[in-house]
Amino acid sequence: MLSGSKKSTLFIALLTGIVLLNGTIAIAKDIALPPATISQQETWVYTPTTKTLATQAVFPDKAWWQASGDPYLIATLEAVLANNNELKGSQAKLLESRALIRETLGGAFPSLTINPSGVRQKNSANLIVPSRAQLSGNGPRLFAPGATINTYSLPLQASWEPDVWLRTLDATQLAKQTLEQSVQDQHQLHVLLITDAATAYWNLIGIDAQLLCLEKALHLAADRLTLEEDRLQAGLINGETIEQAKANRIVLEQQVVQLLTQQATFQNQLAVLMGKTPAQTAQWPRLSYSQWVESPAASLTDTLSVGVPLEVITRRPDLLKAEAQLKAQALQVRLARKAFLPTFNLTGQYGYASTQLSNWLTQSSNLWNIGGNAAIGLFEGGTKWYRLKREKAIQEQTVANYQHAVLTALGDVENSLATVQSAMILATEEAQRLQATTQQTSYQQDRVQAGLLAQADLLPQEQAIAQGEQALVQQRIAAAVARVGVYKALGGGY
Repeated sequence: MLSGSKKSTLFIALLTGIVLLNGTIAIAKDIALPPATISQQETWVYTPTTKTLATQAVFPDKAWWQASGDPYLIATLEAVLANNNELKGSQAKLLESRALIRETLGGAFPSLTINPSGVRQKNSANLIVPSRAQLSGNGPRLFAPGATINTYSLPLQASWEPDVWLRTLDATQLAKQTLEQSVQDQHQLHVLLITDAATAYWNLIGIDAQLLCLEKALHLAADRLTLEEDRLQAGLINGETIEQAKANRIVLEQQVVQLLTQQATFQNQLAVLMGKTPAQTAQWPRLSYSQWVESPAASLTDTLSVGVPLEVITRRPDLLKAEAQLKAQALQVRLARKAFLPTFNLTGQYGYASTQLSNWLTQSSNLWNIGGNAAIGLFEGGTKWYRLKREKAIQEQTVANYQHAVLTALGDVENSLATVQSAMILATEEAQRLQATTQQTSYQQDRVQAGLLAQADLLPQEQAIAQGEQALVQQRIAAAVARVGVYKALGGGY
């Protein structure tokens, strides 16, 4: 037997056994939990099959979750990824980001415009447009005052701003970084949806088992209340003991109500995640607690890898998004600098124009022009200068946010691993306590058989066993949920 100080030292060592060493997060040795002791037949008993929901949705780390050996869990996760409305919105966001890249890239090409037109115009009788000959006094008028004329034109116009300073290239790279952020947002959403669905699923399994434990405890509480009432009639006890027995039974009934409320909450959460109504998922299948304990899913919560490679953490979607934001902001600063440089434009036009439809498209009606211009801002009130300062300030913020994201990621992983270890220790201790209570009850049963103890005196011990079974269920499910927390902290399985 370990002394109290040695047990405390071992507990602290297990919780603080996570260290960063040679690019690996090492944790303490695995702890194996003893099997569950609940022997009653649970509700929600289904025979596992190989059939799963058909879906074309992307399922990150599907192999990691298939190791659970729970087809209903896989079917649940696939249904979430196939029907979740948030995920559909993120897919549309990806399409938007991809379109933005092509839209930005299109700015590097010349624009061509054809603008055919026909105009019928009546001139003012008081408006005379003279020709050069007429101005010199030697020629006739160009057209009579008040005349009505037709004008037909077919110009093909071209304009192009050469990407001398590679602005369009930088803007295209910026759009690609925006796409990368959208990709990581979708990946993060995948992880969150899977985490929430698995957590709700396992909590429902635990609630099913706890309700059975409470059902057993309520029967024992009723038996004890009957026993105390018999003792009261015999004058062996007073009314205070009866009231205490009633109060204990009311507490158990309140726990049942609370668990039923939690059950409805988790079922509704799964319904929302699946994009369905609660009524459509009210009978969504899941393993019973006894099946879950015997499945590999329980072993996923009972064992933990000796170490998590450090490079696994760097693939977290929030870190990759922060890195993309860092690159995007560097491009924003570059574009702000290039705004001080001059712009160049080339323009040209080729086409036909005439006042008569008969000779509209003839060689004599041909016209063209070509030209170019350069422009540079001399004074704009400091807008470009302060835009550059603003982008640099945002860049500093982005760098700080990235550094914070890295440290947060490391902290999340270490905290999640510590939570798993703590949950495993608590589950192990709870199992040991239940085993001790069960053994003590066995000794008392021997005394009952020997006539040294009344059968009614075993009721408190049987109630303690029922409470211990419920507590063990809670701790084992807590360890499973903590394991999901590691998956979330790492940004997926590994």
